[in-house]
Amino acid sequence: MNQVVGIAGALTPIVNAKVHKTLTDFYHYQHGFTCRDGLAAALVAHRGIDTLYDMLDGEEDGYWCTISDQCDWEAYTRNLGTDFTIMRTLVKHWPVNLWIQTPMDNLDAMVKAHGFKAGQIAEILVSPQFEHRMGYRPGGFESIAEAEFSIPYCLAAYLYDPRPGPNWYTKKNLRDRKILDLAARIKGTGPSQGLQASVSMLKQGSFPEVTLKVTLKDGREFTNALRFPKGHPKNRMTEEEYTDRFRRAASFALKPKKIEQAITLFLNLENVKDMSAVGRVLHG
Repeated sequence: MNQVVGIAGALTPIVNAKVHKTLTDFYHYQHGFTCRDGLAAALVAHRGIDTLYDMLDGEEDGYWCTISDQCDWEAYTRNLGTDFTIMRTLVKHWPVNLWIQTPMDNLDAMVKAHGFKAGQIAEILVSPQFEHRMGYRPGGFESIAEAEFSIPYCLAAYLYDPRPGPNWYTKKNLRDRKILDLAARIKGTGPSQGLQASVSMLKQGSFPEVTLKVTLKDGREFTNALRFPKGHPKNRMTEEEYTDRFRRAASFALKPKKIEQAITLFLNLENVKDMSAVGRVLHG
């Protein structure tokens, strides 16, 4: 395990903001390449590698030197065995950016409560307006990442097709005139919510409260406020909600029988003796 951590540290890509700033669709592939490298590290360590120990240690050559000018050494073992950070992880309920989860839950609740349709909407106001998340392109979006980071686009895509999935981000939809026209009527209002401040709130166990105001063409207005979206540690998804979302996402790549096999496998992962079973069940 020590060697695996060492190899993984040596394979870590150089930290840069270019992928995020450009909103290229390589944003999604990057996670896959990193996962592949982690698997390769484990296989190389299993076959035998020497001396690449203690990657996380060292005042002058520790991994932290690669990405920072300081290290909180106590954090490595703080509350070891009693505090599990994974239990404070937010799991996305919708296939959109983290800071768009709350507006999506808001809109979904309002549609289910009042039954309005995309063609009835005169305007939607989102407050606060999240920094770098109110982007709108009149001529269409250039990439999936660009669209999924846009509150106007994501809400408009949902209103025309409430079934979440890659169907929202087809090349046709990214330039669909009716989706774009509706997105133009979805605007931010009130104060701006900074992303760093939002991250700090998440780390502290909270989340920015979001208010949506929907005005229909017939003059009716609906307002809803929400702080913790579905999937937040304080508003966890149930096992049924997890499996429903998995069925929907996997339906684009796997047949129903394999989907159910995967669900059974994942819900009993502690009994799996050979992790290659995961690869077999997820192979389309």
